[in-house]
Amino acid sequence: ADVPFFLSPRPAWVAGIGERITPVDGLPELCLVLANPGESLSTASVFQAWDERLPTLTAARPGSTLRSPSDWIALDPGDSVARWGRLGEFLKNDLEDVARRMCPAIGQIQRSLVELGAQAVGMSGSGATCFGVFRTPSEANSAIGQLALRGEGWCRLARTLPDR
Repeated sequence: ADVPFFLSPRPAWVAGIGERITPVDGLPELCLVLANPGESLSTASVFQAWDERLPTLTAARPGSTLRSPSDWIALDPGDSVARWGRLGEFLKNDLEDVARRMCPAIGQIQRSLVELGAQAVGMSGSGATCFGVFRTPSEANSAIGQLALRGEGWCRLARTLPDR
């Protein structure tokens, strides 16, 4: 269901199973380091592990815990320190905890990305690809050069598309 989004790869808020796409305007160009440990994670296995989590004392709320990127965009662009410092609040992936347990390399990569200067880190989909958000292409490229991945691991530089 994510094919329509990738046919027009602009920043967007995607809902449902990927069929409801709302473009997000005003997002600054972001430099992303995509990194994968070279370990496969089955989407079905990750969702099964998520479904089997032990119950918590607090009942789970229906729906995603992800905050809208438009809330981050609305933060004062003149206060770049606060804006960048809060970016991680908007990058929640509900599957990340179980994926990290199944593939500890996810947490290792994310810690490395933070140590290498990422402003925020996250995980894509059900894993195992992670990403770090960097302020500049040179910072991102430097991180790629220093990121130690083993075996079949890989990393690449990506950028969000500017508003059209």
